[in-house]
Amino acid sequence: MQVSKTALLTAVALFSVMNGIRSEEVKPVATVTELMVPSSKTEANSTPVKMDASTVIVSEKSDVTLLEETLKQADSYLYGEGVEADFVKASQYYQKAVDLGSPKAMLRLASLYKKGVGVAVDIPKAFELTQSAANLNFAPAQCALAELYLNGSGVPQNQAKALEWLQKAFNNHYDIAGVMLSELLIGPQATEEDIKKADEIVAQIHANATPQTLFAISYAYAKGSKVSQDEEKASMWAGWAAEKNEPNAIYWLGEYYWKKNEHILALDFFQQAAQLGLTESALVAGRLFRDGASDMAPNHDKAVYFLEKASNLLNKKDHFYLVTQYLAGSQKVRNLEKANYWFDVYVKQASIEEVLEKSQQYWTGEQVRRNYELAGLLALSALSKGDRDSRCEFALKLALPQWTKHNAPVAYSILNQCVLDHLQEEKWKQALNELERSMTAQEVRNAQAQSSFEALEDYLKEAQLKF
Repeated sequence: MQVSKTALLTAVALFSVMNGIRSEEVKPVATVTELMVPSSKTEANSTPVKMDASTVIVSEKSDVTLLEETLKQADSYLYGEGVEADFVKASQYYQKAVDLGSPKAMLRLASLYKKGVGVAVDIPKAFELTQSAANLNFAPAQCALAELYLNGSGVPQNQAKALEWLQKAFNNHYDIAGVMLSELLIGPQATEEDIKKADEIVAQIHANATPQTLFAISYAYAKGSKVSQDEEKASMWAGWAAEKNEPNAIYWLGEYYWKKNEHILALDFFQQAAQLGLTESALVAGRLFRDGASDMAPNHDKAVYFLEKASNLLNKKDHFYLVTQYLAGSQKVRNLEKANYWFDVYVKQASIEEVLEKSQQYWTGEQVRRNYELAGLLALSALSKGDRDSRCEFALKLALPQWTKHNAPVAYSILNQCVLDHLQEEKWKQALNELERSMTAQEVRNAQAQSSFEALEDYLKEAQLKF
């Protein structure tokens, strides 16, 4: 049930959210064990080259253009977009943007100094840059400055200062700052007034925040980023985001309930997210319907539906499953055209060994419903991919009238040679004799007159890899 995403993308997104740099919208991985970074309308998740009055402190239009290009260059080097990643050059371009008065660049450069990325670690410098950006009324920097006061990073710990800057950031519509503020207010020394204010803040965010922001807060609680890790609160905020049809939040709730072994409820959330266009969720739903669970029987019609919605994420197992359903599933889903399409996709990706193993499995009915059409076409596909070692086994299949691509003369020519190649194995002679009894005298004479190699190659030229 797993689908991989680039680990670097995940790492960059996490680094961005936690350090005020950037995160593009990242959809969750289609697995019931991993969370991914949400999108948000805040600085940590905004497009880096979009400038507005809150991020540009310059007076001339030409300066704005220069700043846009400078930040774009910095981001390109930091994230390796269009150029090879170069943290030193990234830091240099951020410094140029800082010199042009951008609080966004100040915060990003502060993050680099804090982590020692592209520059030497310099905590006092990180504090100075963050404070400068905060003083320019840049909400993400105000929140970041509050964190520095809370943690005593580059400055003595000062909760009063932290509360002051969190309030400023929240007043500037930076909702995660409001959440952090509410958590501080309900601390051990909380008064009734503090608790009331915290509740009001949470209610305000719940009512007014975008679904993406609500999920970003849920993710923060799930990972313990900016707030203490709390899965129950993560599920609460995800639920509020889900009420506003945020697909990532709905997917997260699917994972949350799956881990609690509430499989039917989890599957319902995966289906909802899939219907809202989250491809990874469609993949999970399709595989769960295919495989079932301890408290849930498989539903192959629904499995086909959702796997098709996730067609660009499927693996070989998924491809072959769709072949079997379109070929021999319920009447509702049977479709030869689609069976042929997915068969072609599967064969192109599978190895000869894999194809032959599947062929034998369906020929003998080993833990699957026997299907000569599928088994025979798989064997034929292996030959078309260059296999010749299995030609004798293929001849046995080709000799069987139950397969629609049955061809007795070609099978006879191949088996005739197999008898010579395997003198110690009686099964080839027995198969040849049995086949000969089913053929006319003229067919036998024609088959004996043709070499096994020519017979096979001519057959392959004419054969179509279709059901």
